[in-house]
Amino acid sequence: YGRSAMAAFDSALSKYKNVCIEGKDYISAYLNSSTIGDDVIRTANTIFNSTAQVIVVFAKGQLVQRLFKEFLKFNKTKIWIASDVWSTSSLVLNMTNLDKLGTILGFSFKNENIPGFEEYLETLQTREYVINKLIDEYKYLRFGCTKDYLNYLNCSMTSSNTCQALNPDVPKAESACAEHSESDTNDSFLVDNLERGGTYGAYLAVKAIA
Repeated sequence: YGRSAMAAFDSALSKYKNVCIEGKDYISAYLNSSTIGDDVIRTANTIFNSTAQVIVVFAKGQLVQRLFKEFLKFNKTKIWIASDVWSTSSLVLNMTNLDKLGTILGFSFKNENIPGFEEYLETLQTREYVINKLIDEYKYLRFGCTKDYLNYLNCSMTSSNTCQALNPDVPKAESACAEHSESDTNDSFLVDNLERGGTYGAYLAVKAIA
């Protein structure tokens, strides 16, 4: 997504002699990448040290959230141009101190609810005799009773203030580690964090092809 959008952006700006692109940087789109932390820090530092006042960001909401958290440490403002994917992201919109980043300008395409999609996410289930590693991994991350989370729960029930906080990409549900099957459990987390611009655009594209 980011690379193709950047290529199109470069091509469009190449027609204007009075527009200068000072530099570009890339962050891995995979949130579990071993280099994601270093990538975010490097990019935030690059933006801070840049003389450019306008920053165009093509990225998912989760990545923008992490980038903004890092950039807030510099106490510096810029003009940010938001691509359609993160301009309506609830993860970004609900961030604290968002106003301290400067001016954020975004654009979005027409969005509508996809019939049956939210109901599907709220009742996410792998069909019998079907292997779906993506759903299984999500259920484990959201509802599974991992050793680290169990240790955190046990620590948080004491008077200690030294519990190691967890910061996963998929936060644990309150029902995690309860006596139930994680594969049969659901909540509204996916719907609450749905980036509707991207999903509706994909829906229209698939519908048009079909």
